[in-house]
Amino acid sequence: MPAEPFFPLDTLDAADVAYDIEAIRAFNPHRFEMEQVDHIVTYREDPLSAVAARRIKDDEFWVRGHFPGHPLFPGVLMVEAAAQVASFCFHMKFGKLEGKVFGFGGLQDVKFRGSVVPGDVVLLMVRANAVRMRRAVFDVQAWVDRRLVCEAVVIGVTMPAPTD
Repeated sequence: MPAEPFFPLDTLDAADVAYDIEAIRAFNPHRFEMEQVDHIVTYREDPLSAVAARRIKDDEFWVRGHFPGHPLFPGVLMVEAAAQVASFCFHMKFGKLEGKVFGFGGLQDVKFRGSVVPGDVVLLMVRANAVRMRRAVFDVQAWVDRRLVCEAVVIGVTMPAPTD
């Protein structure tokens, strides 16, 4: 049986913008094709959690080749999108880290429960499970039209920032 949503779905509007793409960019280094979040719909400090929106467009880099004729949003990008929301939450708690980035440390219990296609709007929900400066664990969910399409545990770690 699918999990209950971390946030009541009837209280969320994917068009609501609590934090725009510029606010996300202030913390997350992703740009261009690897920006997987459009905006933050809602954010909570306690418990540390957020909902973000991601509109799936028909001109994205993966559409042509990820099942030609029936494009499906790749699961790895769905998990990446959720991890970017988790990164935003982490930085909202700890601020920008000098000389460090918050990156993927691992995934656990990943389940894909439905397809996501161009035209869909994905609500990405993250909820902190354990958060420390060096390592954080987030439960994540992805919802489309009130359907749970993905759930996972995302582990993030701080690491040295890449140098030029």
